[in-house]
Amino acid sequence: MAHDFDPDRLRQLLSGREWGQSLDVRATTASTMDDAAKAAAAGAPDGHVVLTDHQTRGRGAHGRRWVSPSGTDIYFSVVARPAVDPASTAMVTLAVGLGVRDAVASWVPGRPVLVKWPNDVWIERRKCAGILVESRTVGTSIDSVIIGVGLNVNRLDWPVELAGTATSLRAERPEGDAIDREQVFADVLSNMEKWVDRLMKDGGPVIVQALEPRLALMGERVRWEDGAGVFEGIDHDGAARVKTDGGVTSLRAAHLEPVDGDPDPLARDRTTRHNLRMSIERAVQWLEDSVGVRSLGDRAIIGVTGDDARDWLQGQITNQLEGAEPGDSVYGFVLTLKGRVLADVWVLVREDDLWLDVPKPQVDALLERLDRYIIMEDVDLERRDDLRIITAQGPKANEIEGNGWPSDRLGVGGRQWVVPESKLSDALGRIVARASALGGGEVSDEAWGHAHVVRGRPRFGVDFGEQTYPQESGLTPVAVSFVKGCYIGQETVVMLQNRGKAPKVLWRWEIDGAEPPAPQSIIMLGESKVGEVTSAVRDGARSVALGYLKRGHEADDSARWSIGGLSAKPAGPVEEGPGMGKSTNT
Repeated sequence: MAHDFDPDRLRQLLSGREWGQSLDVRATTASTMDDAAKAAAAGAPDGHVVLTDHQTRGRGAHGRRWVSPSGTDIYFSVVARPAVDPASTAMVTLAVGLGVRDAVASWVPGRPVLVKWPNDVWIERRKCAGILVESRTVGTSIDSVIIGVGLNVNRLDWPVELAGTATSLRAERPEGDAIDREQVFADVLSNMEKWVDRLMKDGGPVIVQALEPRLALMGERVRWEDGAGVFEGIDHDGAARVKTDGGVTSLRAAHLEPVDGDPDPLARDRTTRHNLRMSIERAVQWLEDSVGVRSLGDRAIIGVTGDDARDWLQGQITNQLEGAEPGDSVYGFVLTLKGRVLADVWVLVREDDLWLDVPKPQVDALLERLDRYIIMEDVDLERRDDLRIITAQGPKANEIEGNGWPSDRLGVGGRQWVVPESKLSDALGRIVARASALGGGEVSDEAWGHAHVVRGRPRFGVDFGEQTYPQESGLTPVAVSFVKGCYIGQETVVMLQNRGKAPKVLWRWEIDGAEPPAPQSIIMLGESKVGEVTSAVRDGARSVALGYLKRGHEADDSARWSIGGLSAKPAGPVEEGPGMGKSTNT
């Protein structure tokens, strides 16, 4: 049986990491867990991976069967040799869950991705990944831990018993195109290794703190094999904390399921409740008043080298690169020939070359588009999967470290650093520690998305994308120069600017009611459909949103606006909002 996994490319994608350098790729096998256990017994090194395209006897937790068709998903097991005692393997499961969850979230930006204790990953309330951890002991010590992961990547069809409860990355992405399984595997494995490393270096409390705002079923009534109660989170040792009629109990091994008919729809449908809201509000406060830090797992680096690199790139992006010095950054768009946004890009200027910070899902399309316009120039492009991006956002961001590049992503000031993936955990820990000393901390995916909506700063892949013209995004004040020389797609941009007639424009909205409208909710003016929501969050007793408004309705100040049946009002176009900060172009 053939498979499309290329071991050489996989090792290249994992360059700089320990896990995956010892790699056993199989077209089919009974169970990667069994294969990895045999390899561990034979002396396989820490990070040895067995990856397959198809399993005939794949298994999950509690002896359940893991359906493993070929050609769509990824199934693998890792031989890990962490220095933990047998009682700590539960914390390894949670650390792995965080890693899988972070990788999944980077592929479905804007979607709520949570860990269902102890070993599942959900998008909304549908399972996309399962984790199985088994330890191998010698005497009273752990010799190895076998970590199995099954992740639904491209699957769209489900057996009857899984319909309605399972999903995949492809099913959750609006474009619906097939996804590169090798890149997903590399992202998942790298994130798993990162969180297990942090567990080994910083201990269980770091894992518990990071996991709390990323837990599904928080505040919901759940049931398990021996009882029922309200899920309140996890203890310091990773046990589930459940409030029952008889008091609070800790569960170390159980299969939690939501109880149908839960009376709290907000907790059930959005798995927020008080502690998640407080976590988000605290992180947003850091971003606005001090500094918030996060690793940008949804972004990637493309290297641009060669004697003509800078002059050539000046003709590829919408903003002014001329005059930029090493240590400067330039934000802009790469456009299609017809003037639509292919990706937003941070150009990071270095002494002898340039790095492009780009949306990870757009790397292949960008490489193809940019390479097409290298004619006679001395320019080389390189996909740098060995590098990762850390950003600090907030008024105290420049107090973190003096190196790196300016990177204001929310209109509050910011900085970013690019580090080898092998050093990501150490660098992130150091920067988060410095942020904590300044009154800030590490920001979760939920808080990051929340801040973008509240500040009115749209995100590629969430609020704008490949069908968007620059003027529609509202980002022209920070992303487009109208006085620079020619670039690909410029003719359309200049025409729209001169005529002032973009088909639609991204606006900020305020909505009565605490339940945010779903993406693609219709914006109504009286009985007319005049726009569509792209993202929305709860903000106190109200909701705020970003959404497109069709041309011709901008001047209407009547009280007849509504979104999702609730009264709403426009708060102004994105380009005039706080998310633009003080940096504007002409």
